Amino acid sequence: MREAAAKLGVTSHIVRRMIQDGILPVAQVVPGAPWQIRAEDLENDDVINALRQKGRPRHIVSRDQLSMFPDT
Repeated sequence: MREAAAKLGVTSHIVRRMIQDGILPVAQVVPGAPWQIRAEDLENDDVINALRQKGRPRHIVSRDQLSMFPDT
């Protein structure tokens, strides 16, 4: 899982979430064993689209935007 997260540039938590959501296919040899993730599945269109949609929100600072916590 750590290798998959590193290859995708995300945390292990995000990889776990994609597994739980059924986006990233995985296999277990026996119950309780580590998940096996195929390298080809990391390049799957569903995985790539999920990373684009569920990525961190983009924050654009506007010059007209007032600060929520102005310095006092």
